[in-house]
Amino acid sequence: MERISPRIFIEGKEVDYLEGSYSYPGNFSSAGLTFSIPLTQGGMRKLWNKEVTLFLHISDAYPIFRGWIKRMEESFDELEIFAQDAIGYMVKA
Repeated sequence: MERISPRIFIEGKEVDYLEGSYSYPGNFSSAGLTFSIPLTQGGMRKLWNKEVTLFLHISDAYPIFRGWIKRMEESFDELEIFAQDAIGYMVKA
């Protein structure tokens, strides 16, 4: 049995994330992706409004999520990132 190994990319570069969650409430609501990366990896980068893609499996041709970073929250040793898809940007959710 193959193990599912989701991959997250910021501006086309794969990032090592600590944990994450994907939410898609349905209807005409925006999808969201929240994930944490080590502060050493993302602390000095300008990440706001960068494109984020989530691939569920290594063989996927299309991402399950494509959106843009909307906000970030820095803690002692990690950076939590929240991204929304295009609908979230259009309705300012």
